[in-house]
Amino acid sequence: MGARLTYMDVAKGIGILSVVIGHVVIDYGGGRTPFVLALYTFHLPLFFIISGYFFTYRPGFKAFLTKKCRVYLIPYAFAAILITGFEIMAQSVLGDRPVAESTSYMLLGFIMQRRFTTLWFLTALLLGELIFWLLFRFVKNMIGICVASLMIGLAGVGYSELVHVPLPWNLDAACVVVLYLAVGAMLKSHDVIALLMRDRWRNICVLVAVSVVCSLINRTMNGEPYEMFAGQYGIFPLTIVAACTGSLAAILLSSTLRGPLSDGLSWLGRNTMVFFLLHKSIAMPITVKALQATHLGAAITSISGDAGLVFVICLGVMIICCAIRWCVFAVHLGVPRW
Repeated sequence: MGARLTYMDVAKGIGILSVVIGHVVIDYGGGRTPFVLALYTFHLPLFFIISGYFFTYRPGFKAFLTKKCRVYLIPYAFAAILITGFEIMAQSVLGDRPVAESTSYMLLGFIMQRRFTTLWFLTALLLGELIFWLLFRFVKNMIGICVASLMIGLAGVGYSELVHVPLPWNLDAACVVVLYLAVGAMLKSHDVIALLMRDRWRNICVLVAVSVVCSLINRTMNGEPYEMFAGQYGIFPLTIVAACTGSLAAILLSSTLRGPLSDGLSWLGRNTMVFFLLHKSIAMPITVKALQATHLGAAITSISGDAGLVFVICLGVMIICCAIRWCVFAVHLGVPRW
């Protein structure tokens, strides 16, 4: 189990890097490039599939609910307070709109939570796991759970395609999360990852090829990228295949990495929460504002183009998130921990 945890942490590290890079490139590096579209194919499904892989059903819904609320809602509340405080300070400096208006907007957004900041991910995962527990409680067998998960996932996609209005706490996205959780649970129950590792490099190539082909067909036929945040799922069978094969390829690749690269990605994977919740709402605006104030952004762009600017912003974002993480642990434990 220790080895599994290690390479799954590395896979989550790859996932959070993909999330950060994707957001930076979209905002400051040329928009939805083919590279970003490739990252969006698997970077969120990867987290949901890994969550499903480690999902364990235990009787007692109250205990399960308490545990999951502690795991997800405490970080949610902490990040919401931090982001709201940051927004209030920013508005007091910039003066774009009254602080009271900004505060009420932020608080209402976090209470209703309809794709509001990157924290939407936590509520979707929380509700998804609660629904998944109920499936285990009432359906019992794995085949039935997978069929029910598929139906629930299709219901979430159908709602997004027809209504285009996110449900409170992102229940529509949570329905799709249930499907990915079932994929992860199936991978574990049939020991699929161990089977694929027997010839991992060949399987990585095959999985990447399948993911790319499905994504290209999906993009060509549908005309819009896969984007859970926007409720865009494309041609869903192709989307699911592309996401699952891309996620499996990332997991297999993670199992091949060694040394400092593996250690660094594993550390990122174990600290995904801080990076995911705060990179776009706090770390990215601070980095960009610093580059603008010092005129370094324009200088970097003139020398190395958008690619250089993206690299520097990503580096700044990671450094700021690391600093926040260090401060949180220092305050909580009284000593710095890495």
